[in-house]
Amino acid sequence: MKVSAKGDYACRALLDLALNYDSQTPVHITEIAERQGIPRKYLVQILILLKGAGLVKSKRGVEGGYMLSRPPVEITLGEVVRLVDGPILPLKCTMDDESATCDRKPICGFHPIWESVRDSISDIIDNLTYEDICKRTREKEQMYYI
Repeated sequence: MKVSAKGDYACRALLDLALNYDSQTPVHITEIAERQGIPRKYLVQILILLKGAGLVKSKRGVEGGYMLSRPPVEITLGEVVRLVDGPILPLKCTMDDESATCDRKPICGFHPIWESVRDSISDIIDNLTYEDICKRTREKEQMYYI
């Protein structure tokens, strides 16, 4: 599994919005960019993608910005990673699409290994919600700033 820079930025942008979810006020793109170290122009593209997928919503105007469309407990890391970077293990024999099945699958010793790797990674990231990641972030921040 490889998470691209775009995938990393998308995960961090959503984390920023999740950390600010309880305020119920939109977060300005400049604030996200500064706190998360994401180039503003690139962040615009990422937020458009996330909005198109229904993960964030925007509000225009002086008091405008971005907010999560759903509570952090309803958004998983796996959902975001797959949206931005595609399949977890992009091998022909591990794809869910039957038309992409490898002809060697019945005799391949690697197939069960790659499926196990894909399933293990999926199990972790599909069970980590943004609420969980917010808790971890806040704990780390408390330890760091003490």
